[in-house]
Amino acid sequence: MAILVEHGTILDGTGRPPQSGSLLIDGNRIAAIGRPGDAALRARATTVVDARGGTVLPGLMNLHAHIHRRHMSWARDETLPFRFRYPQIETQPEAQAILHALNNAWYELRRGATTIRDTGSRVFLSHTLKRALGSGLFHGPRIVTSGKIICMTGGHGAGSGQEADGPDAVRRAAREQLKMGADWVKVAATAGLSGMPEKEDPRMVELTCEELTAAAQEAHKRGRRIAAHADANDGIKNSLRAGIDSIEHGVYLDDEAIAMMREQGTFLVPTMSGLYNLYRREEAAGNTDFSSILRDEVIGPHRESVAMAYKAGITIATGTDTLGELVQEIEMLHDAGLPPMEAILAATRNAARVLGWEKDLGTLEAGKKADVVIVDGDPLADLSVLRRVKTVILDGHIVTAEWLMPSA
Repeated sequence: MAILVEHGTILDGTGRPPQSGSLLIDGNRIAAIGRPGDAALRARATTVVDARGGTVLPGLMNLHAHIHRRHMSWARDETLPFRFRYPQIETQPEAQAILHALNNAWYELRRGATTIRDTGSRVFLSHTLKRALGSGLFHGPRIVTSGKIICMTGGHGAGSGQEADGPDAVRRAAREQLKMGADWVKVAATAGLSGMPEKEDPRMVELTCEELTAAAQEAHKRGRRIAAHADANDGIKNSLRAGIDSIEHGVYLDDEAIAMMREQGTFLVPTMSGLYNLYRREEAAGNTDFSSILRDEVIGPHRESVAMAYKAGITIATGTDTLGELVQEIEMLHDAGLPPMEAILAATRNAARVLGWEKDLGTLEAGKKADVVIVDGDPLADLSVLRRVKTVILDGHIVTAEWLMPSA
């Protein structure tokens, strides 16, 4: 099937200014990009998608999700504090959790996220989901898996991750995650927010540099990349010394850490929306003492860190974490200093670079895989337009309910 997308404005993800034009998809690849009303391209098409009044973009990418957690009924009730409901998610039956994961994957896809990197799920849910989608049992977004997060005993992620202490134990844990099929290895270099303020603080360092190095070595030996949950500045620097590829969150960055990231080409996935919505949820629930701590000691410094990283030329990509939302993430990156185009590139070109998939995804260019999103309006004038998704094309298929659930 050859699909022609015409009469739209093409924002191709390369950073070039948008242009009116036509885009031809043949099979699962972009075959050509031509002028508006290109008769030669129309003659080759079997299906025509009218993008009139809209913008045509590369598929968006969410590089920090926990696919089994999001968009459950409790998550839509903003009066419920996340940290008190979190145990309900992580202890639900496995069969129920995989149904939530599938529903969440479809939710994200319908809103333009054609690729999702799961950064930690219990009982290897992301592997199960990836296999189900890959087998054709269902269709859905591309899933990049991390398996279980590797953490110190009692550390951040211990409830659903794999606890390991010492370089040898961490090395074994990384090997086990890779054996189970992890595309990325995920480690917890620092504490986080879920147990704050009673049980943990994001400024606490957890896995040591030697432990992180052991995990990074195992990932790189297998041609995989490794991401670190890293909030505390010293934990970020430990991760960088260990050769970690992607810093997740990066709440407390300083000039030295940013210089190290720039020198090493390390990526930043800040998940601003996830952290902000945790604060907002606590505020709405009336937990003002805790929400004030989050606002002053986490949200404010985090925004400054992202602004510093952008000014220094660090490659920033989008991720939402548990409570975030992808377009909100793009908007918050803009608020932190990224121009609208750069904020969109964080969800397209930059995200593909983080995954090492830039030869196939992230931009709309001839020969690349056909992941395409059409939105109603001009997102460069108003980023909220990205919520007005008209059409999603994944790997050359127009996403419909019938396509998502193929008949037996």
